[in-house]
Order: sequence, then C-alpha cells, then structure tokens
Amino acid sequence: MLHKHLHLSHLIVLCCIVLAFIKIYQHNLIIGLNYELQRLEKQRSQLAKQRNDLLANLTQLHAPEVVMHQAHALHGMTPHAVHHVIYLKPQTAPIDFIGTASTHTILTALHLDTVISKTGEKHACA
Repeated sequence: MLHKHLHLSHLIVLCCIVLAFIKIYQHNLIIGLNYELQRLEKQRSQLAKQRNDLLANLTQLHAPEVVMHQAHALHGMTPHAVHHVIYLKPQTAPIDFIGTASTHTILTALHLDTVISKTGEKHACA
C-alpha cells in the first residue's frame, strides 16, 4: 500500500512540475507576442508618418505655381500671351442629336457644311 501511495505522490509532483513548465512556456509566448505587437505598432506609425509626408509633398507638387515653375524650368513651357487666346462664343444647335436629323442638317447647323481641303479648295458636304 505504501508503494502505491508513493507512486501516486510522484505522479502528482510530476504533474505539478509539467504544469509549471507549461505555464512558464505560455508566459514566454505572451511576452514574445507583446514585443512583436509593439514592433508592428511602431512600424505602422512610421508608415503612417511616411504616408502623411508623401501626401503633403503631393499637395505641394500640385500647387499651380509649382506646376508653372516645373513646366518652365524642365520643359521650357511658357504661358500663352493674351493675344494668342481665342474666345469661342457658345452656340446652341437648333436640332437635337438623338438621331432625328441627317448629318447634313447637323453640319449645316454647326456651320461646318463646307470643308476646305489641304490644297485650299472648298467642298460642300453632301
């Protein structure tokens, strides 16, 4: 009987030791995951800062004065002089474009019934 009692006590002690090691292992895993979480949060905040910096740079690059400077400095582009600007007066067409009028009627309404070829000859649209 003493032999069975001793054997049971060894089993209980062994189970307690195994449970203690499992608890220590779980604790170490939790600590490792917390360090990984902190590393990822730090990386996320750095990426968010980098994104905000890039958005700020993009906003600055889209500013009209920056675009004008880049166009002039890199491509030699200049704004048009006022006398080069052509103002078009909007006209309303007397027809609808749903498909009820012929092509000739549409061209006539838009004053495009005469076409000038490369040789300078005028041709009427039929």
